[in-house]
Amino acid sequence: MDSGIYARLCDQIDTLGYPDHTLKLKLYDALQEGLEQFTIQPGPRLHYVYEDRVKFHLDYKKIGRELVLTNSLMAVDRVFPIEHGLYGGINTADLEQLMKPVNWKIDYLSKENLQRAKVDHQLQHTMTRVLNIMQKLETLMLTGDQDAVRVAMQLQHRYFLPGPMGAETRLRGQLKENTRPLFHDFDMQKMPFTYKEQINLLCGRSVRKQIYTVPGGYTWQWHKLQLDKRIAESRYGMETFPDFDLNAVLNRLSYPEVNGKNRHGAIQNLRAGELMTVLLNGPGEYQYLAADPGPRSVIFFDHFLYPQKAGGITPISTLLKQAPPNRPPPLANRKHRKLTFTSFFRKGKGKPPA
Repeated sequence: MDSGIYARLCDQIDTLGYPDHTLKLKLYDALQEGLEQFTIQPGPRLHYVYEDRVKFHLDYKKIGRELVLTNSLMAVDRVFPIEHGLYGGINTADLEQLMKPVNWKIDYLSKENLQRAKVDHQLQHTMTRVLNIMQKLETLMLTGDQDAVRVAMQLQHRYFLPGPMGAETRLRGQLKENTRPLFHDFDMQKMPFTYKEQINLLCGRSVRKQIYTVPGGYTWQWHKLQLDKRIAESRYGMETFPDFDLNAVLNRLSYPEVNGKNRHGAIQNLRAGELMTVLLNGPGEYQYLAADPGPRSVIFFDHFLYPQKAGGITPISTLLKQAPPNRPPPLANRKHRKLTFTSFFRKGKGKPPA
């Protein structure tokens, strides 16, 4: 193995900002085997950027005498802030507080845990909590209120989907269909976007990159994925926009987060496709802004990531506002009693452990 090639490729991983240390170990093993084309991916744990769940893998290929990074397949599962409310008598903020302490990596309805719960009172208590949560979520899904359905799906997406409980929900097909990860195969030879830039592009924001021209010159362009336009199975279309004076745009804003000593850092973050947080009138009142190269301006979002002016980016969260097809009629007059570990089985939902 050529140690110089390994050092160069490791430096590239660091420069592009890929976070998982196991990438270098897998790269070392591939080079030891003398492979001329291979794929490496991080370990099984999920990576998080803010609350979004991120998965990726890197493709390498020998072109001529050089082994190079050719592609980066990035998938981002968006997890949006939840707009809580009172629906069908259920306070969804309180419901989320019930869900937070539960370890959702455990399959509480497996045969093993149902058997253990007969003698493990702590587990039985947790399972009672889980069953009540599932009942409340089902009630929200059946209220006939689009906002209630959206919040219920967001809660299931946030807590159920990564673990085994995601397979237990009766609405798992609909849940996965409406929370499908965004993925794109980035051509790293054509444009080497960094790890964070790839994620920001898949979140619908724009990134500024240097473009080399012939002979020997360069210019700057903004890039934005067309998330409503697939040009291949694993690729969206890519729009480009000419560079514009972001400094002049920020001069029209009065927020301290983008002015004074913060100006340079704000411009660098916006050019990388980041969301900037700016405070409004008082504590806890804030919104986000991002670069918007189409109109040569910036776009604002509220703290639920809804755009605040026309012509902006439409977040994926708006898709969750759509009512699911063939939803059962509202259950406004139906009385719900609290489920317990044993009453769950008395209702015919399953058989108690022997």
